[in-house]
Amino acid sequence: MNIIKVLLLKRNYALFLIVPIFLTILFLFLSSVRGPYYLGKNSDPEYAYLFNSLRIVESKVPFHIDHPGTTLQMMGAGIISVSNLGRNPEVIVQRVLANPEKYLNYFSVGLFFILVIVDVFVGFYAYRISKNIVESIILQIVPLLSIQPILELYRVRPDNLLIPIALLFTLIIYRTLYRPINIRNEKKYIVIWAILCGFALVTKINFAPMLIIPLLTIPGIKNKVKLIVYTVISFVFFSSPIIPVYPRFFAWVTNLASHSERYGSGDQNIVNLDSFFANMIDIFRTEVFMSVVIVVITLIIVFILIKQVQKNIKINNLFIDYNLKVLISIFIAMVAQIVIVSKHMSFHYLIPALMLIGILVIIIFKSTKEICWYSRSNEISNNTISFSCSIQRFYKL
Repeated sequence: MNIIKVLLLKRNYALFLIVPIFLTILFLFLSSVRGPYYLGKNSDPEYAYLFNSLRIVESKVPFHIDHPGTTLQMMGAGIISVSNLGRNPEVIVQRVLANPEKYLNYFSVGLFFILVIVDVFVGFYAYRISKNIVESIILQIVPLLSIQPILELYRVRPDNLLIPIALLFTLIIYRTLYRPINIRNEKKYIVIWAILCGFALVTKINFAPMLIIPLLTIPGIKNKVKLIVYTVISFVFFSSPIIPVYPRFFAWVTNLASHSERYGSGDQNIVNLDSFFANMIDIFRTEVFMSVVIVVITLIIVFILIKQVQKNIKINNLFIDYNLKVLISIFIAMVAQIVIVSKHMSFHYLIPALMLIGILVIIIFKSTKEICWYSRSNEISNNTISFSCSIQRFYKL
């Protein structure tokens, strides 16, 4: 029996290699057809990150701080230094400038390696927590559910690094579903979330709406204040190379917020309403899967809240007290991300929100289970609930 259990366990773990293998095939294919980084749009912002990584190698302050992207530049500096061990900075600069494409390829492979390691870890750890193969694979497969993360696989820019960061972020949310936040573990969750959020914000500031999720789910004002303070400390730590130019960075962020066009350009009227609503419609038309998930979430939240008001009952105390709170917080974060992207339109800015789809699908399945329970106990029968119950039965297979 022990041998059978071991074999079954190995088979289950082998399943968590399927998505990384498929990602690898896509990475190799896209890398082979993209052409050199100096060609057209391939160079922006790739070459900017390469040159600013060189500035860190030389112990100089990066000039490019728009994202701010400091974590990516530090990673690039590490890759360049490791591939030139024993050489002084002057020689390293000469070698990189003589063959920049080689180092950008190193950079690209390094980013993809991080993604693969994180994706495998997410699958293994999620299964360790829940013993649910389907949920674990759903968390893993998120980078393949939209064209935007796929198109980032070969790019050398912050959005690529945000993919594994967001995977880890959703893994923490997933962990709280099985090991809820309480007095004994709340400090651990606050610290982990703060470190990850600080790192993500230094990678790209458009991750900011995701902070809504831990802020709404962590109980107590005191703990929320701790999360904010620790996140600020984390941000300062990871962005330490650009501390001397903080005024320029925060001026740039202010211009982003106060001007209607991308990169802080356009009129100083915060938002251009004509393009804003057109962009939002374009987002929902293009990201169909995300749009469907948002509609389903809205229906579930409304259904549960209406039934509570009408009947003055709770479908399930644990579900209402925490799972619904998580669902609402993710919903608000996604809507906030869509609003921000509609103001400054570019589809790859949606990556943090797109990476939440997996955890949302899991919570939707859990929600349909609660709705099925409610419908049976209260003799409610309609097509929507029957369909939800059918999905839940399939999910258990």
